[in-house]
Parts: sequence; C-alpha cells; structure tokens
Amino acid sequence: MMLSTQKFKKKLEKVKEHSRSNIAKWFDDNRFEVTPMYGSTFVVDLKAMTYTCRKWELSGLPCSHAVGCIALIGV
Repeated sequence: MMLSTQKFKKKLEKVKEHSRSNIAKWFDDNRFEVTPMYGSTFVVDLKAMTYTCRKWELSGLPCSHAVGCIALIGV
C-alpha cells in the first residue's frame, strides 16, 4: 500500500511528536537503545532499518523509536 505524500507527512509528524517521549542512547556504530517514557527498552539499527518493536519492518514507516535516533544523530 502506497501512501500519498500528504498522508505520509501527516503520519510522520505524529511519529515525530511521539518520539519526544523517548530516551535514545548510542549503543554502537549503527545501533541505539531507546527507552520510552513508559515501557520496555528497544534496540534500533538505523543501517539495517530494523528495531525490536518491528513497526518499521511491518509498516514501512519509521516509528517514534527510530525517529528519536535519527534526531539524535542530526539527520
């Protein structure tokens, strides 16, 4: 399923908003450990575009955990 550019932007803005409640820490070169305000800790691998919550792999859109890591490295 392809999202229109406008729909994609809206969804990405929501994800950005949710990412503010996550704490991301550098784990190694490409991986981060992300802890949401309430909940479990996840590992995000930006190079492989995967993480332990699996939302990125299932939806094709980066989740708030990944967006938090991307913001941390300034991309």
